[in-house]
Amino acid sequence: MEERVKKMREVGFEDAGKLVSIDGFVTHVSSIVPVLETVTLRCVGCNTTAEVPAVDGKVVEPRSCGRQGCQTNWTIIHNKSKFIGKQIIQLQEEPGEIPEGTTPVTVTIVATDELINKCTPGDRITVKGMCRLEPSRASGRGQSMSAVFSTFIEAIRMEAHRQWNGQGAGQAGNWGERILASEKSNIGGQSEV
Repeated sequence: MEERVKKMREVGFEDAGKLVSIDGFVTHVSSIVPVLETVTLRCVGCNTTAEVPAVDGKVVEPRSCGRQGCQTNWTIIHNKSKFIGKQIIQLQEEPGEIPEGTTPVTVTIVATDELINKCTPGDRITVKGMCRLEPSRASGRGQSMSAVFSTFIEAIRMEAHRQWNGQGAGQAGNWGERILASEKSNIGGQSEV
């Protein structure tokens, strides 16, 4: 599969299902949430168990447990179900890539398994992953799906380049000075605001 190296501003719906690579600054990292990968269910009526994979974040319960005459009611056996960790990362485009007079673009990154806790706010990272589309939540309780979609990147690989430590970042120099230098044109060449 061909990887497309893109500026964050260029990532859009036409990239859905394609491998992309983007650079940016981490602005937010969520806490880790457990997500079902495979659920183990037990029939309350007869104690029959069933393993059901989660597909696209949803679990479809079997209609019956297979036992004749049993009124199937399933309960989850948490300690036999398989969970993975999931973390949401907000990545903002680098200051040098922001066109004058515009707002920085932010992309949502979904990290799982070994990619969780690999970055903190302030890190500059490169993310390689699959561009995905997700329908926005539809209003009301009907069965309709929203016609509006949001784009996110399902991370396959992440690489941190530098980390903000308050004093600058190693040989990269002081981050505050670098950001100010890149934004001087946006604030009339002034270094004091």
